[in-house]
Amino acid sequence: MGKILILGKNNLMAKQLINLLEQNNFDVITMNENKLSDKNSYVEYLSDVEVIYSFLGPMDVDLYFEALFESINDCRLNLRKFIMCSTAGVDKELENPIDYPKVKDVKEYLNEQRYAIKIVDEYEIPYTILRPVELVENTFGKTYLYEEGQLMPAGKVSTAAVAKVAYDALQHHKYNNASIGIVEK
Repeated sequence: MGKILILGKNNLMAKQLINLLEQNNFDVITMNENKLSDKNSYVEYLSDVEVIYSFLGPMDVDLYFEALFESINDCRLNLRKFIMCSTAGVDKELENPIDYPKVKDVKEYLNEQRYAIKIVDEYEIPYTILRPVELVENTFGKTYLYEEGQLMPAGKVSTAAVAKVAYDALQHHKYNNASIGIVEK
């Protein structure tokens, strides 16, 4: 398998996923993330990349994806899979509202996430969209997954649980062309 590019390398979920992938001998790379809205910032990192994971955000992910996918097209990259961590609430699927830390304008945030998801969907490559509820550091229960369009409870989920689902999406070929809500109970 070719390289796996992880975007949002400083995100705790990304760090946990990188550990899982490297423990299982995947070739993982990260990039300098200073100019994510510039398509040229991606070029040097895309060579031989087959899978991209995105943990970017919370804000401006739509702008970053416009630049990223323009660069993917310019490089004629043939991706095998794209896995994006978004958020619960983008599909109006939550029974109750949740908190979105570091987000001042929730409506704008959700619209940016929806547009980024649309970019991924329209690219027509296998993808998985992860929609975790409010994130916490420690695992505290069983992980439950909800299909797109399915009503799901508000709550919390550990970053480790989300990283495990992200890993399973690639390693076990799960959740192809799916958007899945993630919560722990």
